[in-house]
Amino acid sequence: MKCCILIPAYNAEKTLNAVVVECHSLGIPLIVVDDGSTDNTVTNLPGLETTVLRHKTNLGKGSALKTGFEWAMKQGFDGVITIDADGQHDASAVPLLIRAAEKSGFDLMIASRFTQFEEMSGLRKFWNRFGVWCMRKRTGFDITDSQSGFRFYSVRLLQEVKLSC
Repeated sequence: MKCCILIPAYNAEKTLNAVVVECHSLGIPLIVVDDGSTDNTVTNLPGLETTVLRHKTNLGKGSALKTGFEWAMKQGFDGVITIDADGQHDASAVPLLIRAAEKSGFDLMIASRFTQFEEMSGLRKFWNRFGVWCMRKRTGFDITDSQSGFRFYSVRLLQEVKLSC
């Protein structure tokens, strides 16, 4: 399965470089969408092969993902792995997520930060748990971390769903 890693980024100059270096070590094509950052988010990226797409102004994470998804579909990828620019996800797990997607045939997979929930602050932890409960009630799936930005999307799904933001 031909996949790429997509990192939506906004004012992430303090964390993005480390995430890019970690992702680049996997040998998987890497795309960063700079969502109108006002800091040096992409100007100080290490000299590693990375496709950088830019929004002139901040349009929001949804728009940054949409831009990256459209690029990935035009490039002929089968799947897109999204990972946040803040370094909270373990990029070394990307190959595991790709293998799980290949094996299962699922069009959307959400990597869980279940083991990190105890480290979350009060309100963030509460709202994360509440979101998980709502998703479980609505879908019937045992989703342990519906808010995680570490996900696999099949291009088949991205082609079928019309994203508005």
